[in-house]
Amino acid sequence: MVAKFINSILLVFIMSASIGACVAKGPGSLGADAHALTLNKFEIAKMQLEEKIEKCRKGKVTIPKEVFEGLNLTDKEWKVALFVLGDKAEDACEAGKRGAFVVAASVYRATSRHYHREPVAAISYSEDKLFGHYWKKMESEVDYLKIPKEKRNRLELIPQIQKPFHLFETLTELGIN
Repeated sequence: MVAKFINSILLVFIMSASIGACVAKGPGSLGADAHALTLNKFEIAKMQLEEKIEKCRKGKVTIPKEVFEGLNLTDKEWKVALFVLGDKAEDACEAGKRGAFVVAASVYRATSRHYHREPVAAISYSEDKLFGHYWKKMESEVDYLKIPKEKRNRLELIPQIQKPFHLFETLTELGIN
């Protein structure tokens, strides 16, 4: 709670300083100020996502096999189902921070291109890296939808699967390599 408050104060301070600098310098410095503003937004979004990921990671558990009794899935179905449902649980835990980060990184890179600057802070966050995860998710979700609806419904009602969990440890618990 305190960290969230401090981050909010930091965000307001950075935004105020950036906007104030833009106004004080006049229209000629708009490119540098726009670039700096999008860089600040990118860095804040990155910090907030990292904090949220760490918090979600700390709450992960291994789901015991007894929770899944009566569900007869193939090994492939287990892998796909737990990957998709685990990813949904992590998305819910991250509360939109990953999406906000992707947008901030994209805006920073676009602003950098527009003003002929190098997006140094976001070079390692290319579209391929940012969206590669989403492509994998979509492919897995297509496979997940091939699992009979009755089985999917039963899986989705399990309370432990609604929160982040250790995917590989849970698969091991089920005897799946």
